[in-house]
Amino acid sequence: MITTKEKPFYTEVRERGQVTIPKKLRDQYCLSEGSQLAVIPMGKAILLAPRPLPLDEARRKLMAIMRDSGMSLKDMLKGLDEEREKIAKKHYGKPR
Repeated sequence: MITTKEKPFYTEVRERGQVTIPKKLRDQYCLSEGSQLAVIPMGKAILLAPRPLPLDEARRKLMAIMRDSGMSLKDMLKGLDEEREKIAKKHYGKPR
């Protein structure tokens, strides 16, 4: 049996079978519009699990992060270069 210290969340099934995942959980599991979930029957329960990110969904998530943070593509690429330098220095003792 899976246990949790958190109280359960409740939602209702709408006319077309839609349910709303509470915002706290959407934020916690990085779910946004277009995210795909696996729906797994487990006896008398239903398990919803995030599917692995295909490339297109990863792109959408990166674009949402950039939009929400105000970060530009140039800023993101600069950050990647900085991270590469740190990794190279850590593993090889010198910048690349």
